[in-house]
Amino acid sequence: AAEVGVLGLAVPQRFGGAGQELLDQALAFEVLGEAALPGPFLGHALASLALVLGGTEAQRERWLPRLAAGELVGTLAIAEPGDAWTPETWTHGAKLFVEGADRAGLFVVGTAGGGLALVPRDEACVRVEPQDPLDRTRPLYRVAFEGAPAEALPGGREAAEAVLDAARVLLAADAFGTAWKLIQQTVEYALAREQFGTPIAQFQAVKHQLANLAAETEPMRGLVWYAAHAFDHLPEERAR
Repeated sequence: AAEVGVLGLAVPQRFGGAGQELLDQALAFEVLGEAALPGPFLGHALASLALVLGGTEAQRERWLPRLAAGELVGTLAIAEPGDAWTPETWTHGAKLFVEGADRAGLFVVGTAGGGLALVPRDEACVRVEPQDPLDRTRPLYRVAFEGAPAEALPGGREAAEAVLDAARVLLAADAFGTAWKLIQQTVEYALAREQFGTPIAQFQAVKHQLANLAAETEPMRGLVWYAAHAFDHLPEERAR
């Protein structure tokens, strides 16, 4: 994925990326969703974006080239017990549902007060335990940071909110790619599968269900694309 540029799509060119927008990254996430491709792509993309939006020039120079090249895996660690996902709820150094934490070399961590901090992997201070996720293609972990050296991102709460908006867009793109692929596969199956000597796609009960699914799912494409476009071009609409 790094070799074809997926990991650096939204990273500025001067740091080894493609310098594209969130929309370009969302299109890539549609394809990742179509394939249900295993890998810590979401956490990595959001860790990179947190540096782009909220890091200092020195922080970007240190970390972004390695993240864009795939030499280093990054991830986002924000969720806490009790459904605490958003910046105003972040309190301490134990995080849940951290994607790819087993291989991550850099954690972008939500901090008390709603900011973000960089925490390089340190086996003495970062403890990683597997959780039991519903989605087996996306392993999740509990991570405890105990005395780990942390470096704040000066972008603060504003950068954190933006990263969460990007997370929602990319998750939506991933989900849409999966949904549309499943409809395509079901149509192909209905055209090939025969019952009473006739493809089941000829039966109204099947055709109507497939048409309803397509009609419900296709509008999502424009909604996801518009949300991704708004992220870079319509900041006042971004969160909505």
